[in-house]
Amino acid sequence: MQRTSSFTLLEAVVVLGIISLFILIGTPFLHAKQQPNQWLSTFDGLWQSARINAQREQRSIYFNFEENGLIIQNKQQQQRIKYPQGYAKSQQQIVEIKPNGYVAPTSVHLSNSQQTISLIFNLGGGDYRVSQKETACLYFGRSYAGT
Repeated sequence: MQRTSSFTLLEAVVVLGIISLFILIGTPFLHAKQQPNQWLSTFDGLWQSARINAQREQRSIYFNFEENGLIIQNKQQQQRIKYPQGYAKSQQQIVEIKPNGYVAPTSVHLSNSQQTISLIFNLGGGDYRVSQKETACLYFGRSYAGT
C-alpha cells in the first residue's frame, strides 16, 4: 500500500479546536466595546422590522429608551438592547410605532462625555435620521477643554 501525505482527522480536529478557542476568547471583547455605528446598524434593522410587524399585525410596538438601554416591546414579546459603551439617556422616553406605521415626530438623544447621538423621527411613515455631534463642556458660559 502506498501512503500519501495528508492531515489526519485528529490533526484537523486539534487545529479547529485551537481556532475556535481563539474566537471564543476574542468574542466578549468585541461585544463589550460595541461602537456607535454598529449599534445604529442594529437599531436600524430592528426599527425597520418593527415598522413592518406593526403594519402586518395591526398592533402598536413601543421603543422604550431607558437610562442604560432600549426595550422593544409588543404584546407577545420584549427585547432589550444595551446602548454603546459609555452612552446613556438622561430620562426615559417612549416612541410608539402605531398600527399604520406612523410615528409622532420626536427626537431621542443618547450621550456620553464626548459625543451625542440624536435619533430624529420625522413626520410621516416612521422615517428617522441620525445626527452625531461632539459634546462641548460649558463652564460659566465658556467652552472648557480641560487640562
